[in-house]
Amino acid sequence: MQKVATIMISICGNSCKHFFLFFLSMGVCRDKIWHTMARQLPLNVPDIGAADKIELISWNVKSGDGVHANQELCELVTEKAAFPLECPFEGRILSLQKKAGEFVKVGETLAILEVAE
Repeated sequence: MQKVATIMISICGNSCKHFFLFFLSMGVCRDKIWHTMARQLPLNVPDIGAADKIELISWNVKSGDGVHANQELCELVTEKAAFPLECPFEGRILSLQKKAGEFVKVGETLAILEVAE
């Protein structure tokens, strides 16, 4: 049954969400369906203007944490201002790529987010 669920989700893509309850009723594990439908997104340092030095001050999450849209993930500081990095989607933090106290550049990956399609 798990192979059937994986094949159906792979074939149908986003339109397969309505099959979710069907597969649950057939005894397919919810985590197996989530993993098959999930995708990974890098969370990068946003372009905040002409900032040469951007420091990652602190993380508000850790690997494995569930997060919601607009949740503050970390605090970044430039020479002129401090600002939070907000999560764009609901999901789960797979890994943190940078540590608090490190200097980062625009476009560098801070974390990997797993989101459902």
